Amino acid sequence: MSILNTPYPHLLPEDTAVWKRWLDNYAYMFDSFEYDLPVGKGRDPGEQHTENIRQMAITISQRRIDAVGYRPGWIFLFEITRLADLRCLGQIQAYPLLYARTFHPTRPVRTCVVCEQLGTDLEPAFRTAGVTIYRV
Repeated sequence: MSILNTPYPHLLPEDTAVWKRWLDNYAYMFDSFEYDLPVGKGRDPGEQHTENIRQMAITISQRRIDAVGYRPGWIFLFEITRLADLRCLGQIQAYPLLYARTFHPTRPVRTCVVCEQLGTDLEPAFRTAGVTIYRV
């Protein structure tokens, strides 16, 4: 199946399956979701490039949050992956800062990882970082 033919084009097919299982159980708790949300400044390749190329490079190089869920009083940032490893932990810890700098939210932001499997010995690190873990 082509990744471009899925409703979540930024997710790998195995990650899409994880997210769909999560949605089956928890989507009712949220008013809406945004996907592949760009945050941060991105990298400007420099003045030697035309403005349209510079803007394209900046947009492409921005970090992307897999999903953002909205419910009254709260914003939830989701990292979605089959295996939640150290890379996932780093991403979900960086996203609140990047989200805040990009959007200046007025509601509290919570972080969540939706996964099938959690990397060995990593649960305490995710919990210490205040990340809610959903294993589906």
